[in-house]
Amino acid sequence: MKRIAALFVFLFAVMINVQVLAGTLPQEVYYGKKYFIDKMGHKVKTPVVEEEKQEAVYVNVVKANNGLYGVKNIDDDWIIEPQFEEIADKFTNGVLSVKKDGKWGAIDNNGNLIIEPSFKNKLIFNPDLALASRYGAWGYIDKTGSWVISPKYEDALNFHNGLAAVKLDNKWGYIDDLGNWFITPRYYGVLCHDEGYVSTNYFCTSDFHEGMAAVYYDIQQEGYIDLKGNVLVKGDFWLTDLQRFSEGLAAVKKNGKYGYINKRGQFVIKPKYVLATPFKNGMAQVVERNIRAEKKAERDYKKQVKKQLKEQLKETKEETEEQ
Repeated sequence: MKRIAALFVFLFAVMINVQVLAGTLPQEVYYGKKYFIDKMGHKVKTPVVEEEKQEAVYVNVVKANNGLYGVKNIDDDWIIEPQFEEIADKFTNGVLSVKKDGKWGAIDNNGNLIIEPSFKNKLIFNPDLALASRYGAWGYIDKTGSWVISPKYEDALNFHNGLAAVKLDNKWGYIDDLGNWFITPRYYGVLCHDEGYVSTNYFCTSDFHEGMAAVYYDIQQEGYIDLKGNVLVKGDFWLTDLQRFSEGLAAVKKNGKYGYINKRGQFVIKPKYVLATPFKNGMAQVVERNIRAEKKAERDYKKQVKKQLKEQLKETKEETEEQ
């Protein structure tokens, strides 16, 4: 009788697990076609990608037995002794940000401390100035830790090509590397990019590409501005769905799909992609959603779950009968 009761309990658990597992197929995974297109939207042969020189050099950050972090080389030898609470994952322009006693500072390529840990954020130099915060305000320091642009902004982003977006009196504008206004504060928000994609990490910059930058020019009104601050492209877009301009085109999302617009805001490649990248050498990589493939993947997933549960049920029956 106990064995029968145990079996019913297991079967009930299996029924629950079937319902739970059947609903866990990742919906954010797109089973679509990934390919390259030209500026007309035509498919092209996958290019040979050449390795580019990067300003950032990644490091092998390792946690030691003392609970602190250091950096090791490929031979597993310490090149920076474990002495920090946290270490950034890459050098930027010869500087690596490190955290000690709850504050951030920086070391050079030889591991020498060049900026005493005294800031609340990671220090990312682009190229000679780093965004830093103190007493709730933002400014910019040099590689000695001295303030070049005093902390007075409500929010700010890293420099790129000599310009940085800063927020003052609840509006965003752009300053040069001397702290002078290049575009006075007038925008409700700016788009932050990392290697051309929307990002929110410390390496993020609100940069102009090909003389264009994405902003909220009014409440819930997004578009692109030129270097004079004029709004050149207006559209029914989400700010986080606007990518940087590259080779005269920018990927933007409309009605849930990405397409490419020109600098007049006209779609030259209609929205049809679930993912899209900036153009380079006349080509861009895109992903076109394949509903049939997604349904097949879902069916295969459910079959796999059902098979696993049958095997578990069989094993449990055998164990129950042996008792």
